[in-house]
Amino acid sequence: MIARACPEYSLSKPSTLVAISGSGNVAQYTALKVIELGATPLSLSDSKGSLIAEKGFTKADIDKVAQSKLRGESLESLVGELGEGYTYHAGMFLSVFIRN
Repeated sequence: MIARACPEYSLSKPSTLVAISGSGNVAQYTALKVIELGATPLSLSDSKGSLIAEKGFTKADIDKVAQSKLRGESLESLVGELGEGYTYHAGMFLSVFIRN
């Protein structure tokens, strides 16, 4: 689906960077698909702001996001848990973008 929606971008290269709006089920599965295809998801967002992964999110990171959401927490609560290279920007919302 992603490849059909954006055929001009190669999602098979780690250098393809993807920002994803949201952090619920659809956004989580989108991030996992982006990783599976070989690209790099850089951000997720919630109603309070955006979480940026400097080197991109991993599958393990997305699992932590899912668990956090089940507990009703915001993405901001994950910054310490995920470690260095992750920043939360309150009030900053990103739309989906892809850069090759």
